[in-house]
Amino acid sequence: MKKIFLCFFSILFLAKLGAQCTPVDTVNYNVVFPLPETADHPERGIPYPACIGLPFNFSLTINTPATFQGFPLDSITMAPMGAISNLPAGIGYVCNPPSCHFKPGPNKGCILLTGTPTGPAGTYDLKISVLIVALGFQFPFAFPSPQVPGNYYLDVSANTADCTSGSIETNEQKFDVSFQPNPADDQLRIQTEVGKSGQYMLDVTNSVGQILHSENVALQQGANEISLETSHLPSGFYFFTLRNNSNQVSRKFSVLR
Repeated sequence: MKKIFLCFFSILFLAKLGAQCTPVDTVNYNVVFPLPETADHPERGIPYPACIGLPFNFSLTINTPATFQGFPLDSITMAPMGAISNLPAGIGYVCNPPSCHFKPGPNKGCILLTGTPTGPAGTYDLKISVLIVALGFQFPFAFPSPQVPGNYYLDVSANTADCTSGSIETNEQKFDVSFQPNPADDQLRIQTEVGKSGQYMLDVTNSVGQILHSENVALQQGANEISLETSHLPSGFYFFTLRNNSNQVSRKFSVLR
């Protein structure tokens, strides 16, 4: 009873704050976007971690098709609470529309994972349970599933350096990051463009926030490339964080042997 009350209170609190998501309008082919991550596509799924004590938001777009197995589809619907299993403590969800009833048509919907995780740190394998309503019948469905394979892993870290923080207000503070290949084998190439030359710190952590590698890198204003040695890392998911005194940015990557 206490757990139900807390979940209900969390939903009311999120609604009071007006937490809401915006669907990705360019999604026209997948029922859900992003798709779950798989071994072949680790870039999918939830691409960044949640950190204990820091606000977290992540949005899934729902694109309801017009038909289901050849029959006209009325809606994809989910319960306003309890439809996403294995959420970490402190994280809930809200829908747009608030009813969590997603109709076919040009107006897509979305689900916002939102809150401030309280721990424990670790990797949470999320599952979203929905009902597909067609011709008055309800068909249970889930993301992920055999039809939509993969996993929605949400990594919760005890190390706040794994999460983007700081205020980006000027071109001197701003820096952008991309990387390849993903998954990596022996080396990860990190491309970054910074607005100011100087010394930056590069950290590598695992999903529970343990720092596995740290190094200072000297970056010049403009485009730079950093070679990160990954040959010593076993297969799995990791985070790298690039930071200076003004800002930091983290990205999730994988190593596959």
